Amino acid sequence: NPNTDMTGWVLDSKIHIDSIAELREIGNLRNGSCVSVKNYHADGFGVGGDFVYAAGLSKSLHDGGYFIDPSKTFPADWANRTQQNNWFNDKNTGAGVFVRTHTGYFNIEQWGVRGDGVSEEDIALNAIIQNIPEGATLNMINRNCTILVDAKVGSFAEPPAAWKINRKVTILGTVGCAVK
Repeated sequence: NPNTDMTGWVLDSKIHIDSIAELREIGNLRNGSCVSVKNYHADGFGVGGDFVYAAGLSKSLHDGGYFIDPSKTFPADWANRTQQNNWFNDKNTGAGVFVRTHTGYFNIEQWGVRGDGVSEEDIALNAIIQNIPEGATLNMINRNCTILVDAKVGSFAEPPAAWKINRKVTILGTVGCAVK
């Protein structure tokens, strides 16, 4: 839950890294360790952000965007659907995750969605929809793609800049930012 109470945490000095994949490389993690991530992907794409290590939170919270399990392997090839599925959907046991400090909004790029018209990203989009709280707003700024939500809802040829999430949905596929 993105509203995890961080009251009373002692924050370390901040570590600066370039991508989410580099979270695996940080040693000597302590509860409250702070990390500033420049971008989601090593190639400079996607939204980074500030994360705090929570030693006591379950690794099963990992969602690939808001909660990051540093023991998980980040996809070496984002186009590889098996690697992407393992990143977003496989859960480890034990404790210790990075928690994104909430910025007041959710953006598809916080989960690495490129929206470039080439990448297949329905797995990432489903992870977003399934993990952000109901009532949250999901920003899809500057993304011109079709997202097929389900047969009852239909498709959006040009999605709005933001969607209000008022129920859990499953993304069947997309055109332009995921499955063609």
